[in-house]
Amino acid sequence: MPKQDSTVGRIARRSLEAGSARRRLTPKVAAAGRGDCIAFNHAGILRTPNTLAAHRLMRLAAHEGDPTRLADRLFAGYFIEGHDLSDTGQLTALAIEAGLPEARVKVVLSSEEYADEVRALEAEDRAAGISGVPYFQIGEIAVYWRSVSRSFAGRLEKQAAQATATT
Repeated sequence: MPKQDSTVGRIARRSLEAGSARRRLTPKVAAAGRGDCIAFNHAGILRTPNTLAAHRLMRLAAHEGDPTRLADRLFAGYFIEGHDLSDTGQLTALAIEAGLPEARVKVVLSSEEYADEVRALEAEDRAAGISGVPYFQIGEIAVYWRSVSRSFAGRLEKQAAQATATT
């Protein structure tokens, strides 16, 4: 992802396939969310952010806070409330709401702290063939977005059979 953000419209124009996939998936995601009482607000997402800063805050939370609480707050902020995760002010507010100390959040966001760690994790993912989200690791089986609909159940069944065979 480039350092500068791209508007969702520009990304869609650049990649008709991605835009088409997004248009097909958005209603399905919204319906699935409604089933779990999650009100996705796709219309409120005005840009696709560079999430390096958000991932750096996730590392901060992993070391000094509650990463689950931060992840929940970031996801709700982006997908439901329409916050721009590339805006430092909005990202700071969400992190503080998730319980991270304001001073540490500001230090991380005004520096490159955790950037090398995040980039190393991204490199590991790329080396493992992970190129999209969501991504799930079930034992030795890796499933990410392109394969979820067509093979998730099969992979889950395979993992369950392997687990049963070893117990």
